[in-house]
Amino acid sequence: MGHMLDILRETKAQYKVDDSTKLSALEKLEILCKALQITPNQFDHLLSDYSPVLRTIRGHAFESFFDLLLEAAGYQVQIVGGDDAVDRVVNGHTLQLKTPTVAESKGKIVSYKTHKTHGAKSELESIEYYHAVSEFADFLVGLVSYQPLQILLLRREELPTHPLDARRIASPFKVNWANHSGLNAFERIGLDRARIENAARLLAHQQNEILPLTAQAVGVTSEIILNAIMREENFRIWDMSIRGFASEVVFKDFLEKANIKLGESKSIARPRADKADLGLWNKDGTLRLFQIKGVSVRGCRFRGIESIVDVETQLTRGRINDHPTQSRMYLTTDWDYLLLVITPELAERYQKEINAPANPEWEFYSIPVSKLVTHPNYSNRVKPHQNFRYVDLQIYRVGTEWLAQWQSKE
Repeated sequence: MGHMLDILRETKAQYKVDDSTKLSALEKLEILCKALQITPNQFDHLLSDYSPVLRTIRGHAFESFFDLLLEAAGYQVQIVGGDDAVDRVVNGHTLQLKTPTVAESKGKIVSYKTHKTHGAKSELESIEYYHAVSEFADFLVGLVSYQPLQILLLRREELPTHPLDARRIASPFKVNWANHSGLNAFERIGLDRARIENAARLLAHQQNEILPLTAQAVGVTSEIILNAIMREENFRIWDMSIRGFASEVVFKDFLEKANIKLGESKSIARPRADKADLGLWNKDGTLRLFQIKGVSVRGCRFRGIESIVDVETQLTRGRINDHPTQSRMYLTTDWDYLLLVITPELAERYQKEINAPANPEWEFYSIPVSKLVTHPNYSNRVKPHQNFRYVDLQIYRVGTEWLAQWQSKE
């Protein structure tokens, strides 16, 4: 499961193109499924069933949709990369594109978050968490819906400010979109509304989508979704979200085929049970919690019988400390087992290193948390990276005997 920049480099060389958007949607889907070593159906479920992935997809798909929308209407869009307060420039106007906060949007009320996604984590740490009005884009372009096309173009002066500092934009904030003067007010940025609305009809998701679940959930075509994933500046979608959840999809499919009963981590009265990915019911009626992780390839070493498997055992955000809410390290009590997933390609490579018969298939290892290395300064927390000799891992291999200890579906 390579990083997106590596995949794009290999794709351009193999297909002899300078831009992955020139490939068909089927070609792009095949490339991504091959990289993850999963089926198109599994990939569709991965994008649509996992809220952290879907949330990221929604945001970047809107950016791709907006670009195509304006291009289809005959306008030019300048893409601004990085983590700036500006996403796009159109006719000299700077824009920040936003999708609604689903949980806070209802009926005629839509909610958007505008805070910075990097740096301080909350207003308790710093007011810098909130964008200064003077440094924000000229317009916030907020999606309301794709069908019918409903987009708010809000001048930064129209955005609600923080109750404790009027120089900063509130986040989240709510607005009644139904009668707002900024609804589909494309003329605010020098665009013809009729041309834009006509172009939108060409970009609606269809009945024969190759990613039917995700296209339905997001509201745009599979091609727009795939373009968003394979955009170089959007590498975080793949590297920090999709790749991590792929292992979970594959393992849950494995359990489904074995008819194993899944338990919800939230059903157990245990602090931080939400840090676990799934629970399994033991034959004695105990719910055991698992954290599912794939291999961190860049930390692996291939050197014969001493070959090392590296796995990253930390959260995606936070700091290396013992703070109760801001630490990115897991507590040793968060879950009971680390469920390590090795792809067929990597499994075959390790097998060759130890002169074992090549058998390229998914491998799963269930490692008790008591066997993991803790942080040298915080013995109550799991060290962010765990290293295992491949040969030593074999005692934790998931197989028939391991499956027999868990309750089956009725």
